[in-house]
Amino acid sequence: MDPWSRRAQVSALLRSGTQGKLAGASGAQERLQRAYALAREPTPLHAPWPALTAYRLAHALMAQPSVDAPYPRIAALFEQASAFGHLGPWPHIFRLAALHRGGAAQHDQETGFQAAFAAYQSWMTRAQRNPDPDLSGLPVATARTDLFNLLDLAGCFVGADRSALRGHGLRTDFVDTDGPFMVLVSATTSVAPLARSLAEAEFGVLRQASPEALAFALPASGPPQWSIPGGGAPNSGDGEMRLLLSLLLRDTRSVEAQAARVTGRSDRSALTTLRQLRKRLRERLVSGGLTLSPENMNARDGDGRLYLASDAVLVGMASERRYRTPP
Repeated sequence: MDPWSRRAQVSALLRSGTQGKLAGASGAQERLQRAYALAREPTPLHAPWPALTAYRLAHALMAQPSVDAPYPRIAALFEQASAFGHLGPWPHIFRLAALHRGGAAQHDQETGFQAAFAAYQSWMTRAQRNPDPDLSGLPVATARTDLFNLLDLAGCFVGADRSALRGHGLRTDFVDTDGPFMVLVSATTSVAPLARSLAEAEFGVLRQASPEALAFALPASGPPQWSIPGGGAPNSGDGEMRLLLSLLLRDTRSVEAQAARVTGRSDRSALTTLRQLRKRLRERLVSGGLTLSPENMNARDGDGRLYLASDAVLVGMASERRYRTPP
């Protein structure tokens, strides 16, 4: 299985397992265990997937009756999750409960507390440095309210039966108020929705891995952002970016459907607008170093889906809500 297929499968398992665990559904722990293993075998996926799966699995194991919970393993999982800074101090904090319940030495518990405090300080410093919530790189919010997390953490420390807490304290979803973001690369059509800050982190990892790639971002609001090698980071081009997303997602099989997806209209003028957008998008991509003919902008794959016929690496992230909502 190639890394992108594994990434998509890990994302699906993580999403269903997390939602199932939070709601108290059976089988959630098994799905999270599979996601954890798949994020590491045969080689670890890029961030945030190994840390995120470790964090969710640790919480699932912590939800077991106190007598059955494997606290040393839980503490180790939270430590793995803490390696990814965008999860903030939460892995460190819940690791303290696992260390305490597992009977760790007082020195180890004190060291763990100091690590949690350092993570908290770093987290708050980043928050103060990035007051703009749009693509700012802030640590991710948790799926549950802070007050509920405090109650849950207290239960972890005293070894209480926390089954009555299932289904309570949930936010509307594990994603933030901007809704999920898609991280895309031209090598795959697989989409793995993530909270904005986690998507931004993965976007950054992929950009570092391919510094020569043309990168783009469609935030929840505001102008699209293009980063073209040697050409700075020009904004604008909302319609062009929507067209590029459609081509990378391969989500239409006719020019009429593509025109409706990109422009939000189904009239004759939408087709004219689509032709103009296709021309402008090609010019933008060519200026970024891609070699594209007009036919490359309107190619079809084996399933008849319209796509961008190019071997060049493109990396992007986009607000799923904004893309799915007609402009």
